Amino acid sequence: MDPWLLAGSVLGIALLVAMNWALGHWQGARIDDGQAAAARYARDHWDDRIDDVVVDRSGRLALLWLNGGAALGLVQTLGDRMVTRRLTADALRSPDRSATAAPLPAPPATALSERSGAPTLHLRIADLSRSRYRLVLDDRAEAVRWADRLDRMAAAAADRPHKGASGAPPGAGPAR
Repeated sequence: MDPWLLAGSVLGIALLVAMNWALGHWQGARIDDGQAAAARYARDHWDDRIDDVVVDRSGRLALLWLNGGAALGLVQTLGDRMVTRRLTADALRSPDRSATAAPLPAPPATALSERSGAPTLHLRIADLSRSRYRLVLDDRAEAVRWADRLDRMAAAAADRPHKGASGAPPGAGPAR
């Protein structure tokens, strides 16, 4: 292989990387505060009333309390963009393993822990693409308040009958 060709290729790649770095494309998106999270969520879900917002210490995830607790909003950074999700209370319970299987005890939808001295809220949702979220917060009282809210929301969903894919409650047999 020609050493001049190799050197030219390496130099060209190095210049592209340096130009990308100089233009600032190595920085991911960041949620600066609750107002920024609410504004970004409202662009996609304009019909929801946002009652409260909490932003993770890293600025990569925000939870939004919607419509008096009827739903939960997520704003999450993904590379240099932000994505939003609207979750109902049903998303806070574990997915059914099978319509005919005996129900397994569901793990809690939320948990609160201390990580490196900071209150950390762990959230589990019934989703295959991403089922666990972790928010490291600055204020323990706020973390406890959000954990209580999410637990009440999950408990309300657990009290309602859950419909399987056929529209019938699990274990009710095939639809006719």
